[in-house]
Amino acid sequence: MELHTSTFGENYQRYRKAVQLLSVLDCLFSLASVAKHHGYCKPEIYDDVDISYIQIKQARHPVIHHLIAEQQQYVPNDADLHSDGRRVMIITGPNMGGKSSYIKQVALISILAQMGSFVPADSAKLSVFDAVYTRMGAADEIFRGRSTFMVELQEASQIMAQATSRSLVILDELGRGTSTHDGVAIAYSVLDFFINKPKCLTLFVTHYPMLAEFENLYPDHVGNYHMSFFLNEEESNEEVITFLYQLVSGMAERSYGLNVAKLANIPSDIVKRATQKSHFLEEKVLSRRRQLDLFRDLLNTQADSSPENVKRFLEGP
Repeated sequence: MELHTSTFGENYQRYRKAVQLLSVLDCLFSLASVAKHHGYCKPEIYDDVDISYIQIKQARHPVIHHLIAEQQQYVPNDADLHSDGRRVMIITGPNMGGKSSYIKQVALISILAQMGSFVPADSAKLSVFDAVYTRMGAADEIFRGRSTFMVELQEASQIMAQATSRSLVILDELGRGTSTHDGVAIAYSVLDFFINKPKCLTLFVTHYPMLAEFENLYPDHVGNYHMSFFLNEEESNEEVITFLYQLVSGMAERSYGLNVAKLANIPSDIVKRATQKSHFLEEKVLSRRRQLDLFRDLLNTQADSSPENVKRFLEGP
């Protein structure tokens, strides 16, 4: 039977309503299918206007967990944030250690829970968020004349303008698109803003050790964490990293980016030279820090002008 244009136009509203109902039914069937997945649980949602929190036990990334082969064991992690307590997580660790996957799984589980879906975790208790804001990845917008760093800052600016105390904010390596000094300054200032202004739940991934001091400044609200790993030095003095993908307390000392260079099959002689240069620069920075600490001790001691202390400072470590 032919469907004439005039007939379709006369019954447009009926067709439109039928399509909408079918889409809702398809969505419900999809949620029912997800609920039958092994390892998924029914989340508990609490709509309390005064507090925001996330309490997830043994959470897994819904996509990665589904894609990895059966012989590979996925390492689940917990998430515990509360607006009246520890509401900010500063996450460090080696490159490819699982930092971005962790914060993505927290965001995805929060969204799935609020849309009425079961979630990949042993248990999950969450409050209702007014928004989930993310700043991840690196991409420019040439057609708009915006560099990668410009896009990064504009997205961060929009989040800062819109986030409230009931928002969930995910920031991944903010400040990496410029020089180290400027990047650290921007990351430090932005994180300080989220801690003190909207006071929202925040997951902040960074490679800047300086940000670790926020835990000392706000011990009740900020915690340092890192993705654990095992470091082994071979006879050739090359560092071999084994990723454990487990979130633990504390700040990682280094990012071990040269390990990724080896995984990417960068020629070994280039990696070796880069390793030597990295150790030289690291030792130079540590030497300057030791001199600064020595100078501070010199100022704080009673005999700060004694010949012995002056000589120690001038000679350096």
